[in-house]
Amino acid sequence: MPYIYCMDYSSLIALSNAEFLSFREKYLLLNEYGTAESIFMASYKDLCERTKLNLFKIDKLIRIEPIKESQLELESTGIKLCSIFEKEYPRQLLNIYSPPIMLYYKGKLPEQSCISIVGSRRTTTSGRQNAFASAELLAGLGYCIVSGMARGIDSCVHLGALEKGMTAAILGNGLNICYPHENKFLMKCIEDNGCLISEFSPDKKPNRYTFPARNRIISGLSEAVIVVEAAKKSGSLITADFALEQGKDVLVFVNKESELSEGTDSLISEGAYPLENVSVLKDIYGS
Repeated sequence: MPYIYCMDYSSLIALSNAEFLSFREKYLLLNEYGTAESIFMASYKDLCERTKLNLFKIDKLIRIEPIKESQLELESTGIKLCSIFEKEYPRQLLNIYSPPIMLYYKGKLPEQSCISIVGSRRTTTSGRQNAFASAELLAGLGYCIVSGMARGIDSCVHLGALEKGMTAAILGNGLNICYPHENKFLMKCIEDNGCLISEFSPDKKPNRYTFPARNRIISGLSEAVIVVEAAKKSGSLITADFALEQGKDVLVFVNKESELSEGTDSLISEGAYPLENVSVLKDIYGS
């Protein structure tokens, strides 16, 4: 995709929020027309001739009218915007499949190297301890610790990172929604001392599709993904799979709890690096 500096946020927001278009279709449109504004200025005939969109999608596309006040409205609530065309956009995300066109965020986008730590919503005592201690150690070494602000392991990760440094929470919903609700205080702490990031419009509610999409960003931002605990069908395995596809290191805590070790055991059998304890991370990332 050509690098085009573009401050046309209203059109980029509209394109980003067009859920009837796939990630690939959005990029093809941007490649063809250069800017989001040009896409919405195109006629029905022009879109038919220059794109491979079906007529149903073209009809929906020409009916979209970008709202010019959207950027100011967002910024008045403390939500900042960063498009894929800007120098502030995290460079790591440019190397993943379908990087987000638009990021909504609160706080400060991470500039240092990132490491993701993820795990199950259901946890064990040892899992919570490993999550907190790993995040605390790595944050103290200067890394931004990335997770998904879910209940369980993710929450422990953010709390541990906040003890010694910076953390970034990648949300599977819009920034105006706290999910899960009990993390409202944690969400505020992350906003004040780290960063909340979402590719979804501020009022977007979470669903079964938003979390896997979120997971590709968690892994994409990071040079490595650490999985603390994961059941057989844990969403953490999706994050690990994205990391492997992106050529990232995957490290997994060895877990003796049968139900929450099924996912981590499978990752280790596929070649993930086994972690016996937290102190090993200092040897790996402390130099």
